[in-house]
Amino acid sequence: MRSEQFFRLRTEYADSPLGIDLTAPLFSWQGPKARIVVRRGETVVWDSGKLVESPVCYRGKALRPRTAYCWELTGEGGGSASSGFETGLMGDYSGSRWISDPSLHGAWKRMNPVSKFVKWFDRPEKPVRIRLYATALGAWSGTFNGVPIGDGIMLPGWTEYASRVLYHTFDLTAGAESGANRLEILLGDGWFSGTMAKRQGMPGSGPESSIYGFHPYLRAALMLDYSDGRSEVIGTDRSWLCSCKGPYEYSDIYTGESFRADRPWEEFHPAADEYLPRDVRYAVPDEQERLPGAEIVSANGAPVVRCVEVRKPVSRVKRPSGEWILDFGQNFTGRERCIFRAPAGTKIHLRHGEMLQNDGSLYAANLRRAKAETWYVSNGKAEPYEPLFTFFGFRYLEVSGCDDFTIEARVLTSDMEQTSRFECSNPLLNRFSENVRWGQRSNFFDIPTDCPQRDERLGWMGDAQIFIPTALYQQNGAGFFRKWLADVDLCRTLSGEYPAVVPPVWGRGTTDRGRDMCGQAGWGDAGFICPYTCYLFYGDVRFFTDRFDVMLRAFRGMMSRAEDFICKDAIFGDWLNLDDPTSPELLATAYACRDARIMILAARKLRRPELGYLRQMEAALRKAYQKRFFNRKGELLEVSQTARAITLAFGLAPRRSIARTAAQLDRAIRENGVHLTTGFLGTPCLLRALSDNGFLETAYALLEQTTYPSWLYPVTCGATTIWERWNSFRDGQFGDVSMNSFNHYAYGAAMEWLYAVAAGIRPDTDDPGFRKVLLDPRPGGSLQWLKAEYDSPAGRIKSAWKRLPSGKVEYTFTVPAGVKAFFRGRRELQEGETTLTE
Repeated sequence: MRSEQFFRLRTEYADSPLGIDLTAPLFSWQGPKARIVVRRGETVVWDSGKLVESPVCYRGKALRPRTAYCWELTGEGGGSASSGFETGLMGDYSGSRWISDPSLHGAWKRMNPVSKFVKWFDRPEKPVRIRLYATALGAWSGTFNGVPIGDGIMLPGWTEYASRVLYHTFDLTAGAESGANRLEILLGDGWFSGTMAKRQGMPGSGPESSIYGFHPYLRAALMLDYSDGRSEVIGTDRSWLCSCKGPYEYSDIYTGESFRADRPWEEFHPAADEYLPRDVRYAVPDEQERLPGAEIVSANGAPVVRCVEVRKPVSRVKRPSGEWILDFGQNFTGRERCIFRAPAGTKIHLRHGEMLQNDGSLYAANLRRAKAETWYVSNGKAEPYEPLFTFFGFRYLEVSGCDDFTIEARVLTSDMEQTSRFECSNPLLNRFSENVRWGQRSNFFDIPTDCPQRDERLGWMGDAQIFIPTALYQQNGAGFFRKWLADVDLCRTLSGEYPAVVPPVWGRGTTDRGRDMCGQAGWGDAGFICPYTCYLFYGDVRFFTDRFDVMLRAFRGMMSRAEDFICKDAIFGDWLNLDDPTSPELLATAYACRDARIMILAARKLRRPELGYLRQMEAALRKAYQKRFFNRKGELLEVSQTARAITLAFGLAPRRSIARTAAQLDRAIRENGVHLTTGFLGTPCLLRALSDNGFLETAYALLEQTTYPSWLYPVTCGATTIWERWNSFRDGQFGDVSMNSFNHYAYGAAMEWLYAVAAGIRPDTDDPGFRKVLLDPRPGGSLQWLKAEYDSPAGRIKSAWKRLPSGKVEYTFTVPAGVKAFFRGRRELQEGETTLTE
């Protein structure tokens, strides 16, 4: 009898979310098929009427705004479970206005001080329900009657502001008082109007320009519901008071923060104008300013940035020059929380870095123009302090100006469930696995960034598509990528090309650099590969339905630029390869063929009439590729490791050439001392190209290599994250400071091979979402044992193997309820634990 337990009931991949604005939200759970019933109070608004598999979209009566709903699962044997969600404003944000601080208007500033906005309201009757719907063009943080509003950081996050901005929903009912209530919101530049947006020194910009705006804006609606059925809206308008004359001189993503504890906020008074302090003003509504045409939409359960861990220093050393160096033992994204015990007026300086120089001093040259520093002026009191609207990538913290302090580090990331565990007999691979996890944690900061420390921190598309299979094994990234991919779709050029960076910082393909960076192989292809990978992992067909036409237009544009079905757009090439380049034509045509296959799968799933056209294009691209890059003997003409790996991994070699191409790749690697030479595009393909074509032991040898260049060389150097370059640090010397991040997840894409091949846990492309799982582990290398777990959307899957003294291998698998699992693609495994030997 199959189990009828249900776990992880989610609406839009979130646990009982508030503020859902979708007309047909997605319900998902771990467990077998179930009947689903959705209720509004006691009223049934949808009954599936039959057993359905997770995930499933709502198909009932129209959902009402600001309404609570409950949904219940009932299995065939009577088992049940329930969850709920609450709808948001459903497009009606009319109860509020965009407001800003008039003190920030006028002269152009590279950074603005943080402003405080305050609204009082006095009601004799305590509301029975209060919801806050808040957003900003900038970043905000608030309190209600002195209690923090949620625990999100840098809200509302970064989107393509010209098209949309997110709002978040908060339940403030418990903090309400009968009588006077105070809502207070701090507003900073964030991504909208700080140094990231002020484009001074960036290509194609003037000295006083901005990508988005020159100062931040706030918009919020406080909804009060009373016991007699009345409702009231208190929205941002000209009645809100504001001031920028407080302790925050600036709080900026690249620069850091300057905080004057000796200059507190003036007390705001809720009375008439004559009682206003000198530096307090009434907010200015939006009719006096020009704003982007951003649509205000709900975050719909997308994960927000939170503090997920607090770290204490593992060492604290005072240098001869007087500054302190604190080592937190791990490179990460976050910020410090401090208590300084110093006389009033003491100026304290903190700098952040990923590495130390050979003399023990802080290494910060790789930050480029990002100062990444904190200035703190003491008021003589030992008070907790933490920077507000900034974040840093660091392991080491330099402190000067004070000797008596307590400092801890707060790790910040988009808060997503960890969904995998990995361990094997090689401790260096275990450390590599942790480094990959920390790289993802550090760079999944509202969007998938390239690095968290220097003057970049951008949503590079190439990095994202390279890493996404590993990312989805390690964390539940469905909501995270749903949010980011919506901006990917919005940021295309007028001709439909995907940009290289989302949100774009060089305009939407309007500048020369913006145009040149659009539609480039390996980067623009994220618009195809990321939705496909999310569909494969989660079985959520909306990753295709929401954007099929967008993808089709981008694909047609790609084909229009091809010459005889050979594409050429690959200005980034095989980024950071080791003097082993691959032609733009090979890379661009290979990716175009892969995109065509993704489009064929999507068209077949959606029953689109373009299926025939897409099949013709795929066949023509494949034929052109083989004609251009293979000679008559069936030999691949390009000899780089990347050319061979991509050709094999993308299935582009003629059948008669597969074995020869794989043997050539194996020989090239071994002649190079079992070292790789691949860059960003070739590296994710390398291990699979070998193991799928008879060279499993070479794949293991390459992965377990410890000398330069290799995946494990940084581990032997003490790395705690993935480096941007194979030679970021070598023989005691730092790599090129112009581009040398020590927290750059791209090369961590090899972790996908450990889950999918070494542990053998793979989804079935014909039955996505791990409802059907292929268990095909491939023991090899020096490993004596391996264990892996993946909390798939369908339940927790376990795969383990160990070598026996007899020379055989013992396999142990755990299959969750409702999942079909096949060992080696043939033998079906039963629910629960199974042990096999071969």
